[in-house]
Order: sequence, then structure tokens, then C-alpha cells
Amino acid sequence: MFHFRVVVLILGCLCLTEAARDTLNPGDKLSSNSSDNLVSPNGNVTLGFFRQEYGQTWNDKSFGYYLAMWYAQGTSYNHSIWLANRDDPIADDSGVLVLDDTGLKITRIGGNPIQLFSLQSTSITINTSDMKAVLQDSGNLVLQGTNEENGENVVLWQSFDNPTDSFLPGMKLGVSNGRSFSLTSWLTGSIPASGSFTMEWDPARNRLVVWLRERILWTSGENFENFGSLDPLNMNYDFTNVSNPNEKYVNYTLIISQYTLEERRKNGRIVLLDDGDLRLGEIYTINLQLCDGNSTENGCERWEGPKCRKKGDKYELRTIRPYHKDSLNDTLYGNNNLSLKDCKDICWEDCKCLGVAVQDLGCRFLLGYYEEGVSYGDPFEVINRNRPIENLDMDFNLYSNGSNDHSTAFHSVLFEKAK
Repeated sequence: MFHFRVVVLILGCLCLTEAARDTLNPGDKLSSNSSDNLVSPNGNVTLGFFRQEYGQTWNDKSFGYYLAMWYAQGTSYNHSIWLANRDDPIADDSGVLVLDDTGLKITRIGGNPIQLFSLQSTSITINTSDMKAVLQDSGNLVLQGTNEENGENVVLWQSFDNPTDSFLPGMKLGVSNGRSFSLTSWLTGSIPASGSFTMEWDPARNRLVVWLRERILWTSGENFENFGSLDPLNMNYDFTNVSNPNEKYVNYTLIISQYTLEERRKNGRIVLLDDGDLRLGEIYTINLQLCDGNSTENGCERWEGPKCRKKGDKYELRTIRPYHKDSLNDTLYGNNNLSLKDCKDICWEDCKCLGVAVQDLGCRFLLGYYEEGVSYGDPFEVINRNRPIENLDMDFNLYSNGSNDHSTAFHSVLFEKAK
């Protein structure tokens, strides 16, 4: 077992909250068409429904309802810390969280219930009359009941065992009693669906690993050295590695005991963002966008890429304009399965690809000449080849339209989400 401390700035003030219920008892309901929420005992965390975008086409957006958990107040970063139905949004405000003699579930009109826990899934005989779901100050929603055979209180289900994109103090990443726990990013900054990145614990080498689909993007290092030097910022994350025959996981605590409630809200989480970055609290971000498979700096992993990609090649954000804008193809804009990072990864593997359009969803690839630095252009992530033009592996004339001027071709494609 080891401990490792990372330091982050403390700012804030103590904020007071009104008392509210923190427990769902048998027969109780929490509805998406009301302002009724659960609030943890110290007011730190709120559980309720909220309306959020879940899809996008070229001219429209789709919205749905999610059961979510968020810090109640005192933080400028209001990103949810947990979602019950990130990949199954409710189309209208008919969603209801219900605790009954079958378990804990979300009902809705026009669709099957979203089952969080079913009593049929356990071999323990539970007294259903005293089951309760309690929202704890840690941000853990815990369903508990009494074992009728021995009278012991047992945890039947908890949100900490079903994380989304946020790693909270006391939560596990790794494997425990046959279950695995990892984080998955949002698809975009506004769409909660499972995205391109996952973070998990590697027990063989005692390190955190961020994956882009099926490839390792970044690792923390065995001593968390790739978290960067945070000592001047003055706050502690204490990471603990647990390894025994039944469990191999990492968790962490906030060391400084004198944290105010607001300071815990500000600093008490690590979030895997939709672009792959890691956000520690509100004030520090580990920039993983620099990891493009072509570098080993700061924890980045180098991939076996095509021969046309050389050391020093990297994406750069530029404003460009194609010589012939009518070569744009928007028919497949808004693919809900692909993030910008997915598109950049696909482009990187294709030697004909020079860049990727910056858009929320879907891929549009740059395949030829373009004009840059124009005020009326579009933002693109363009691959900058940091070497002489004569060393390039691509015949740019291949993309000429046959006339004396050159054209820029774009290609929009639909890819299935990687499994």
C-alpha cells in the first residue's frame, strides 16, 4: 500500500443551506416535473432531475431528462458528479425515481423503467418495509436494507459503484469483489452520453490510465509524477493503492481536515472531461489534448502510427477557408457517435488527411489545399508537419481539380461508435 499527495489551492467561504430530506423511503417518489430534490445532510450534494441536450443534427438539438447529482452551491463549476441514465435520457418530464418492493428504479411514460437495483438480483432476503436510499455528504447515493436472516444492515446498491465521469473522495477505481470501476467522459461538453475516453486503474503497474477508445492515451506514472508539480498550490489529495486477493483498486481522500464545506465542493473531485483532459477541482487541469499518439512527454503514450506521421507532427487550431467551398459535404454532420477527438484519431491514421473541422459531433476531414488566416474561414485542427516540404509523404497534386488552381476537398463520413 502506498500514499501519494498532490497539492491544490484552497479558496472559498462557508455557505449555509436550508434543511431538506436526504432519504427516499418505500413509497416515496422524486419527480422530474417538480423542484423536489434530495439534499445531503450538510447541504453538500443535491440529487434530482435536470434537462440536458443529448443529441444534435445539422439544424436541431434534442433534449432529455436525467437523474443527476451535483454540488448544491458554492462552486462555479456546476458539472454534475453523477448520472443515473446518461445513455438513456427520458424524452419528457415524466421521469420518477421510485423505491418500492421491487427495488430502486426510474419510471417514465412510453418507455421501460430504468432499473437501478432489482431485489431479484440478490440472494439475500430483504425486509422491503425498511429499505431506504440515503444521499450521503460524500456524494454517494446508498440503497440499504435489513437482512431478514440475521438482522444485519446491508448495502444493496450505491452510486459509487456506478461512476460516470467524476472520481470522488472515497470512490474506488479498479476491481473489487468481481466488479470493475472506471470513469467514462461525456461525449461533448453538453452531451452526457458515454464519450471517447475512459480512465481506469492499472493494478499491475500501480498507475491511472486514460484510454482513447482502445488505445492508451496517458498514464499517471507509478508515483503519480505525471500529475505535474502542484506543490505551490497548497492542497492535498492522498491516493491509496489497495491490493489483496479480492480487491485491486485506488481511492483518495482530501487530507486537509480544516476544509470548509465550500472548499470541499471546489476541490473534492477529479473529472475526466470530454476532450480527455483531467480536471482536479475547479482550478487545475492536466492537459491531455497534447497527447496525440506522437509523443511520450508528461505521461503521453506513443502509438504505432502510419509512416506519414513523423516526430514533431501535431494538430494546431487554425482558421482556414477551402479554395472551393462547394466541396463541403454536410449530409452527415451531427453523428452522435463521434467526438472531435475521435475524428482527429481517424484523421491521424489516414495519410491523405490534413485536418479536422472543429464541430461538436461528426467528422469533416480536410484532404487538400486550403487558405488560412482569413477572417471568414472556419476553425480546423490542422496537422502541422514540422519538417521541410520535400520530406512530406503526400502528393498534394493528387487533390487538384485538374485546373490551374488547387481545390480543397472535404469528406464527411459516418463511423460506428468503437466498441
